[in-house]
Amino acid sequence: MVTGRRYFDVLDAVIVRYRRTWRPGHGLTTGQLRSIAWDLGLPLKYVTKRRFPLDDTYGLLLVKRHVVVLRSGLVIECDGTGSVWEAEQWLEHHQHRRYSALIPADD
Repeated sequence: MVTGRRYFDVLDAVIVRYRRTWRPGHGLTTGQLRSIAWDLGLPLKYVTKRRFPLDDTYGLLLVKRHVVVLRSGLVIECDGTGSVWEAEQWLEHHQHRRYSALIPADD
């Protein structure tokens, strides 16, 4: 979604780069997410919560052991449900006070 690529194209990139260490269902580290995005032509930079506005950012919102897509104040779950929340409500509902993001490096 963030890269503009189909899910299976991204999955293929994960398998090619991390075939020896990655197992389905075990997720990726922040560094691995950045590497895959780089491989797909979308360099990402890591930013802390004080460095980006939730209502005007497009990227991956990182919280404790979970990643969701953040787009203009909305959170899109990546857990198979595809549920959509307002970002502030999602953070409050899940009691996340600490968060950061991966956003396109050219932003």
